[in-house]
Parts: sequence; C-alpha cells; structure tokens
Amino acid sequence: MRAAPQGGRRARRPFVRAFFACWAIVFALSALWAIATPLMASPDEPSHVIQAAAVVRGQVVGPPSSQYPGATEVVVPRWVADSRTLPNCFTPDPAVPADCARWPGHDQTPVDWVTTSTLNSPVAFFIAGLPTLFLSGAPAFYAMRLVLALLTSGLIASAFAALQQTRGRFASIGLAAATTPVALYLGGMVNPSGVEIAAAIAATSWGALLVTRRAEGSRRWWWVAAFLVAVFFLCNTRSIALGWLAAIILLLFFLVDREVGRELLRSVAGRVAVGGTALIAVVSAAYFVLPKGISSTAPPQTSNTPLDTFSWMLDNTFDYASGWVGKFGWLDTPTLGWVVVLWSAIAGMLALAALAYGSPRSRWAVAGLLGGLALVPAVSQALLVKDWGFVWQGRYTLALFSITVLAAAVALDRRFPGARTARTIRPLAIASAVALAVAQLVSFAWALRRFSIGISIEKNWFALLTAPQWQPKVPPVVLIVAFAAVLVAGLLLALRRRLRRETEPALAQDHPAYVTSSHSPSTGPIGRRSLGGSTPEAD
Repeated sequence: MRAAPQGGRRARRPFVRAFFACWAIVFALSALWAIATPLMASPDEPSHVIQAAAVVRGQVVGPPSSQYPGATEVVVPRWVADSRTLPNCFTPDPAVPADCARWPGHDQTPVDWVTTSTLNSPVAFFIAGLPTLFLSGAPAFYAMRLVLALLTSGLIASAFAALQQTRGRFASIGLAAATTPVALYLGGMVNPSGVEIAAAIAATSWGALLVTRRAEGSRRWWWVAAFLVAVFFLCNTRSIALGWLAAIILLLFFLVDREVGRELLRSVAGRVAVGGTALIAVVSAAYFVLPKGISSTAPPQTSNTPLDTFSWMLDNTFDYASGWVGKFGWLDTPTLGWVVVLWSAIAGMLALAALAYGSPRSRWAVAGLLGGLALVPAVSQALLVKDWGFVWQGRYTLALFSITVLAAAVALDRRFPGARTARTIRPLAIASAVALAVAQLVSFAWALRRFSIGISIEKNWFALLTAPQWQPKVPPVVLIVAFAAVLVAGLLLALRRRLRRETEPALAQDHPAYVTSSHSPSTGPIGRRSLGGSTPEAD
C-alpha cells in the first residue's frame, strides 16, 4: 500500500523535468524572436504596448476617443506614446530594411493618447505592462516581450508535459505541428494572440489527458489545476477565444473515455474543473459584453453584402490559412512557400489519418474542427464587413488550427496504442520533427533577413551575413546559430524521451503499477477494451 505513492512520485519526476526543460527551450526560441524583431514591428504592437502601459496604471477601459473612431483615450508616459511612430518608415514595404527606424526615448512626461486594444481582456496586458513601471525606452519594450514570452512558453511546456503523460506516439508530432513559426513569433511579441494560441494548446492537451487517463488523489488535482490555468489565460485574451473554449469542450466530449469520464465527474476535482471552467468563461464574457462605446475604426469603404463576403472568404480559405504558418512583420513578410507546403503536409497528414483511421466519435470531432477552420473566418467576416470592412487575418484562427492538429494526434494515439506501433511511428516522428525544425529555422532567418536587408532580388543571404543594414544588439549570424542550437536541443529532448518510453513498454502500456486505481489494466483508459485491441471502436 505504501509503494504506490512512491511510484507515483517517481512517475511524476520525469514529467516535471520535461516541463522545465521544454519551458527553457520554447522560451529561448520566443526570446530570440523578440530580440531579432525590431521594436513595434509586429502586428498592432504599438497599440498593445500603449494598452499594457495604461492597464497596469489602472486605466482598464478609457473613454471613447472622439477624434479616432475605434479607440479609447488613455494617459501614458511620452516614451510609451511615441512607440506608434517607431516602425512607420519600413513596415509597409518588405524591401525596406529597418535601419530607418529611430530608437525610443525615455521621456516620462504623462501625455494623452489612444489605443485600439481596449476590446481585448486586460489580463495579458497587465502582465506585459509590469516592466513599464520600473523601466523605460527600449529596455522596457524588450522586457515586455520577454515577460509574455515567459508566459506563452510556460503554457506550451505544460502542454508538452501533459502529452508526455498520455504516452501517445502521435502526440509529439501533433504538438510540434501545432506550434507553428508564427506561434513562436507572436509568443515573443506584445500581442494577446501569442497567449491565446499557447493557452489553446495547453487547454487542449490537459483536457485530453483528463478525459482519457485515469488518475486519483493529488495527480488528478494537478491535472485539473493545469487545465484551469490554461482555460483562464485562453478566455482572457480576445472575445473569440470563448469560441475556442467551446470547441475544446466539444472535442473532449467526443474524446472522453466513458469510464474515466464517469470517475472524473464523480470526483471533487472533476466538479471543480467543470465549475471553474464555467466561472472563468462567464466572468471573461462579462468583460467582453461590457459596453465601451467604441465605434468602428473607420467607415468601411465597401459595398459587399454579407453573402458576397461569405462566398469570397470560402474561396480564399487557404490564402488566409498561410497566416497559420508564417506571416511576420505587419503581415508584410510571408514565410517561404515551401515552408507552408511542408507544414500543411504534416498537419494535413495527421488530420486525414484521423479521419481515415480514428474511431467514429474521433472522426466527427476532427471533421467538425476542420469545418470550423473554413466557416469561422467566413461567418465572422460576413458579420463584420458592413461595420468594420475587411479586417480578417489568418492568425485569428491559429488557435483553432492548433486545437485541430492536437485533436487529430490524440485520436490517432487512442486508435493505435501499444509498443507495437512505436517501431512504425518512430521514423515518421523523427522525419517530421526534423522537417518542422528546419522550417522553423528557415522562417526565423527569412524574417531576420527582411528586417536586416529587406526582401528583394538584388539582396541575397550573403548580404545578410556580411553587410546587414539593420541588426539588433546581437549580430544576425549569432542569432541564427543560437536559434539552430536551441532547436537541436529541443529535438534531442523529444527523441530522448520517446526512446526512453519505448524501452519501457510495460510501464507505458498495461503494467499495473502505472494504472493508479483498483480497476483491471485491460479496462482502463490505456487498456485494450477502451483503446483498441479486440474492440478498437469502443469509444
């Protein structure tokens, strides 16, 4: 009776180490993005910076601006307000390097200015704004980026720890494909989208673990706590994130192992998970529906009807979808075309395999999410076109894309459990991981090239390394080498843990010491009855 808790502690230690190792790796990648990107050179970053500085000073919702439609008025230090002018000389044209941008000052004089980010939740802005209370100028701007990078990387690392505990063979591929180059890029910028994407990945991963794996005592409470933290940050980003939470809940309904689900709902921890999720969603929704008196940013110069807009968005679904993989700067620098093709092939492979081989309920879940990826942009833009014009960006559904990829991976892991699958999946997992790492590196170097020398036929990679017109405090070649080294460390971490699991098949599958309950291993969430074997479609 006393051996089980010790075994539980021993089982938890590797996942705790995996969490911190992954946190360090993902933080390093996002931090390198933060350093390699000129200040205010990410989408709407000046407005987000101003909002963060205002929120941390108690100005959560300012009065609507009479001069600038779609904005609210705030009072911030002049060095914060001046952020709006830093990228103006190079952001419209990817051929123009960032050497024309001026360096921010440190003037602390309070000034009246405006922000267009008030419609978003203040939570991420409050966290990002903390460095502005004791720093100013460029150090404060970089610190704001790094604070959010620490948060987003922690959420992604928690997803890695959760998926490791599912003992899945496809989970690693799914997480790598869900964490696209633009997800890491936004994670290192002052932008709530980075938090939204990372939180969606974490909430999906911990939710899948809760509804497919049996746990008791403190282990279950840790899982519930991690899930609620992810839900909290997801709901407190943008209003559309409440839709992503609804998608995750529906996904878990389709993925749930019935026996595990019954035990979870009968437990206090399970009820806390349900009640806590509902409370977070309701409180977050209350902020979003709070009247703020904000009108559209400008009269939308369009005569398109909602129906025409809906049809147009459906026709151009995959043009917008390229933003899931990589669009940098102020959306002026798409990543290389082969990177998009490669990423789409791996993510599409997971989705198609789940549709072909998953259980009936898993197929419905993945099919519904794929439908949402096409319909959500079309419906949203059709509803907004008369008041706001064409405002949709591909990154707006990146969180839903990540949820879909992870859902497909979990569905495949549930359909094909067991050590027998490992030998078949291992080459695919290694090849996919290496390919995605190369795509991450190339995307990073391509964006750095855009900012350093501009993207044009007259300037090649050699000019980036020998004669950069703009460079951050660290030379570009050093940043690229550092990014590559961190990616290699991440590959080694993932492959080392995979090989370790495959050398311990008994623990990973049906060993009684791993099933933390009195139920027979064959009937548990990793047993043959519920996850394959004699009745693979039991769920």
